[in-house]
Amino acid sequence: MLKALKRLFAPPGAGQTFTEFYRHSFGERHPRFLGGTHLDALQQARDQSRFLAIFLLSPSHASTEQFCKETLASDSVISFFDERLLLWGCSIHQKEGYLLSQELRAAGFPFLALVEPGQPHPTVIDTISGFLRPQELITRISNSIAVRQAALAAVNTERDERDEARQLRQDQDREYQAALAEDQARLESQEAARRQAEEERERKEMQDAIEQSANEAVEMRRQRLIRDLPPEPPESDSVRIRIRLPAGELLERRFAPDHLLQHVVDFLESKEYPPASFSLSTPFPRRSFSEADYPQTLRSLGFYPQAPVLIVAPRSDVGPSAPAPPSSTSS
Repeated sequence: MLKALKRLFAPPGAGQTFTEFYRHSFGERHPRFLGGTHLDALQQARDQSRFLAIFLLSPSHASTEQFCKETLASDSVISFFDERLLLWGCSIHQKEGYLLSQELRAAGFPFLALVEPGQPHPTVIDTISGFLRPQELITRISNSIAVRQAALAAVNTERDERDEARQLRQDQDREYQAALAEDQARLESQEAARRQAEEERERKEMQDAIEQSANEAVEMRRQRLIRDLPPEPPESDSVRIRIRLPAGELLERRFAPDHLLQHVVDFLESKEYPPASFSLSTPFPRRSFSEADYPQTLRSLGFYPQAPVLIVAPRSDVGPSAPAPPSSTSS
């Protein structure tokens, strides 16, 4: 019947002390014994996924010397142990060996317990008591190993599957997190683009509204100027003002001699030439007019009885030698 092997306290170095004792008592030929405690040996067997043979001997037992000097010293047994499984030994005269013999219920000596280092606890799969010849020992252990080999393979398979499953979960988690980050970045980018588009739309609407309001104000002022301009007087009592625009176009209108230069400026503004964008001048006599001249009458500015051509020039282009052919008309 299989038994779960409990973990027992063992003093450090017990295995190494046993090796020294064994060589002193039975010679140098023997399978390699693991050092440390039986717990250390179990951990090595578990790490290497190999079976472990726990060897307990009673130095005073009648079969001990024959078993050690004949069976364990044979080439076939040494090769078998070194190649197929791990071996750990201890004398029952040591505390650890005595406790293990009690736990494993050793019925006779020499005693071997074949252990499968499974999880969570190792399992004893066979016990051998008394003397066996080399081939008998190899056959007995080989059969036990064969029976339990499938179980050990299952342990390895379960461990590999567990590792693969864990790795798969980690990979899936990383992929999920990466996809989540990409989705979040895409949503943030879309939201930023939406906000930018919304801000641009609002900015354009505001700009359009401001421009529309400005255009409406300009149009209202233009209509008011048209409405408030004094009517053209009769030909016989008027000054004909000819205005050359920057593109060469000529505008004409009659004004009374006592009308102000401001009336001429208002007329130009009604034609969509705001005074802030142009300057007025005459080529002959050469003279430039400023806002200070706007309240004066055309008569006082010398436009009556004959009015020179008024030149409209953009303010950036106005110069002292702005060319324009002299021309005048009589009232």
